[in-house]
Amino acid sequence: MSTPNNPDLSFNLSDLGLLDGRADREIAIIVRNAALILRVPTVTFFVEDRNAARLFLRAYSGWNQAYRIPDELPLRGSLTAEVVESGESTMLIDLVRGGEFATTPEVCLLSAGSFLAVPVAGPAGETIGVMAAFTREPQRWSHTDKAELMDQAHLLSRHILLKASLQTLKFVSRERVLHRSANRIPI
Repeated sequence: MSTPNNPDLSFNLSDLGLLDGRADREIAIIVRNAALILRVPTVTFFVEDRNAARLFLRAYSGWNQAYRIPDELPLRGSLTAEVVESGESTMLIDLVRGGEFATTPEVCLLSAGSFLAVPVAGPAGETIGVMAAFTREPQRWSHTDKAELMDQAHLLSRHILLKASLQTLKFVSRERVLHRSANRIPI
């Protein structure tokens, strides 16, 4: 049985195409749907890149280019990083008046007023990233909002599991072909 954040049970996220390049169309659709369902201006999906000590922006939906979402966040000091580390959902209603959050990248770079985030699980059940919703003004998040975002994060996790399964099947198939061809060669 896998345990959260156990690196021995995790897939290489680069091999799954989660740490570079363009986001899969399916990932972008799930993130966009989360923004539409929650009726919020921005939803992001950041993936943890432990080797580079960063959170990599995989997909986002929302605010125009004047408020460019950074391509990465540090593993320490951001609200998103705290969700990855804890593996727990977070609801923050008023980031503006709560002075302790004033220096976080979410407030400084995005002018976020409220924050709702849920962890995204990897193929082995470990936390690999965060799906987060932001608003500019303080907003009281409901349990329904949290449940809707969790549903979208679960869809994202299933998509990632499917990618890992397909990758594993391709590897096993290649190994099988190599094994067969090695057995046919006379020594």
